[in-house]
Amino acid sequence: MKFATAFILCFVIFCAWNYLEMKRRANQEQKLEDAFWDRESEANSVRRKPIDQLEYIQIPEELPRDLLTDDINVQGLISTIDALKGQRILNLTGRTNTDLKLEYGTANITALSTYDQNYTTLITSFQKWAEILLANGYEAKAIPLLEFIVATNGDIGETYRLLAKHYLKTGEEEKYEDLLTSIKRIHSINKNHIYESVEKLKESDSFNIYK
Repeated sequence: MKFATAFILCFVIFCAWNYLEMKRRANQEQKLEDAFWDRESEANSVRRKPIDQLEYIQIPEELPRDLLTDDINVQGLISTIDALKGQRILNLTGRTNTDLKLEYGTANITALSTYDQNYTTLITSFQKWAEILLANGYEAKAIPLLEFIVATNGDIGETYRLLAKHYLKTGEEEKYEDLLTSIKRIHSINKNHIYESVEKLKESDSFNIYK
């Protein structure tokens, strides 16, 4: 009888604790949601601000266009990159629409989203092009494409791993360390994973850039 009573008491206590915990979490979630909508409302009231002075990304003039000219994939990538010439390109990775509206005004959000998409298209094309060049033995031509992505704070993990392998293979220790520093500057939820994967490469006995 005493055991049953104790069990019931424990069960009641557990149910009460569980109810209070669920209520606490619900309150926290509600506060976060309210804060989000308050911030969104504030952002929607921000007037257009000048964006001409932003540091737009320029496509490099010197690109390995004379290599693998009969490769249909390379032709497609070059066409994609050329189509971006004359367009504005911005890396806005890690910044939400609300962030952008607060800083530059609601009226600029469509344009800024387009500029950010242009950036994604550009570095994705550079990454694919570099991988094709590496696979065909043109390592010296591929590295500048990857370094351009890093210089613009791109967040493609494979970019950093390929460069890390190259620097370790060629004994460029300083560039490898600079690469780790560059990873810390990117705005991406994958930043820590990228950093750890690049750091681990130094512990490996093989720096084959093609793997």
